[in-house]
Amino acid sequence: MTKELFLVILTNYLEGNATKEEEDFLHAYYNFFMADIDVIALLDEKQKYRLKSSMKLNIDDYIDSEIKPVKRMNIWPRIAAAASIVLAVSFGGYRLLQKPKPQQIAHIQHNDIAPIGKKATLTLSGGRQIVLNSKHNGQLALQKNTVINQAANGMITYSVNQQNNPHDNSLVYNTMSTDGGQYALQLSDGTKVWLNSASSITYPVAFTEKDRKVEVTGEVYFEVAHNKAKPFSVTTHGQTVEVLGTHFNINAYDDEAQMQTTLLEGSIKISKAGQSTMLTPGQQAQIRFDSDKIKINSGADVEQTIAWKNGLFSYDQTDLREVMRQLARAYEVKIAYEGKIPPRTFTGKIHRNISASEVLDILKFTRINFRLEDKKIIVTP
Repeated sequence: MTKELFLVILTNYLEGNATKEEEDFLHAYYNFFMADIDVIALLDEKQKYRLKSSMKLNIDDYIDSEIKPVKRMNIWPRIAAAASIVLAVSFGGYRLLQKPKPQQIAHIQHNDIAPIGKKATLTLSGGRQIVLNSKHNGQLALQKNTVINQAANGMITYSVNQQNNPHDNSLVYNTMSTDGGQYALQLSDGTKVWLNSASSITYPVAFTEKDRKVEVTGEVYFEVAHNKAKPFSVTTHGQTVEVLGTHFNINAYDDEAQMQTTLLEGSIKISKAGQSTMLTPGQQAQIRFDSDKIKINSGADVEQTIAWKNGLFSYDQTDLREVMRQLARAYEVKIAYEGKIPPRTFTGKIHRNISASEVLDILKFTRINFRLEDKKIIVTP
């Protein structure tokens, strides 16, 4: 497809002569990059090339398909913005998203699945469970000498009051868990923790011993408060991460092939089955679930790794089934496959605050089809 032919498509759209397929195509690509951050600025040169090549391939595939004429359509209010974004990505990739993201308006169709947003469950030491959301701020509970609050920003906080019983140093544990939602908390030592969908963390309400130990499942991001006298460690699936004060992400979903621990700041020690290694910023430790070998990726894509924390799905030549596993966790749905599904990869970023059908509409431009039935996404050729 030539640039001139692509400009004809855009001109038809601007003049209201676009086919339904052309309108859907431009709408989807506009929504794909409606982020509140500059997508291109987050990418290195290799990633920019992959992004541009992937979208160019999608455009070529689409234009080469048979397009049937339809009657004149009304002009979409954001035509000019959509056209400029598609041109920038397809033929230069220079300037994207100069305008701020408009207020998100929910258009949830029948049988659609809305984004779950901030939602979690806090299980106290006695088994009592508290459903967490952004509606209730203030004190939630008291565990021994520790007050549990939800701050105005939605973060759960733990404040130790030693005056209640300063001599009681026994450990009391809480667990925060998410299904499709995400949540954040600040531990009693000041360490900040973010949980992705389908994740959990179990931790003492106060760190009264010589070290600080927590256990996680799923995907969790840490900003560990520095305390040289009390080392901090995280365990998951037999792996232990030891730190003093640092920022790192652990992805340990048991439906993936491997655990990935990515370091952003400081240094950490990874140990499993008698092996250990140190990570420096930008490195990622990878351990397959069927092996104890620790593999180091020195060129980890840190921005993509923590995109979930910033409200985005982020893909870089990501396999279809991995994408579907992410959607299953985020929207609390099951995934089914019908027929022979051709191999597909995805590159780009999508906001997590849109409905499941909106995400699927964007992904459909790789010539893969989807349909929603109850709480299930069915993938078809």
